[in-house]
Amino acid sequence: MDSVLIFQIIVTALLWVATIIMMLGQGVLLGIGLNFLPLKETETPEDQKRQCRYIAFRLLLPLSIVFTILTVGELLYAPWHQRLSENPWLGILFFILVFAYIFFIISRLNSGKYKK
Repeated sequence: MDSVLIFQIIVTALLWVATIIMMLGQGVLLGIGLNFLPLKETETPEDQKRQCRYIAFRLLLPLSIVFTILTVGELLYAPWHQRLSENPWLGILFFILVFAYIFFIISRLNSGKYKK
């Protein structure tokens, strides 16, 4: 097992830990608290928990699932993972899509649309 795969396993495990912490509404443990809330609104602990759960379900859970699938595919030498590694443009496209999705979620947090 090479060091890149070990790093990938560690990142995947940390993503799952962060997802569980955020699902419990304890984002303060990770340094994520009321700092994403819009400044014009009053800040309450219920808003903080709602925000943490929104981040967990909309951002961290999909990322955790994708990284787990990719890690398991690499560990098992899956044929689909081999094809993904042979096409670098798929990695670049995935990178762009992930960051666009992250920015979309952050914009929803900043505008307060996560409450709906």
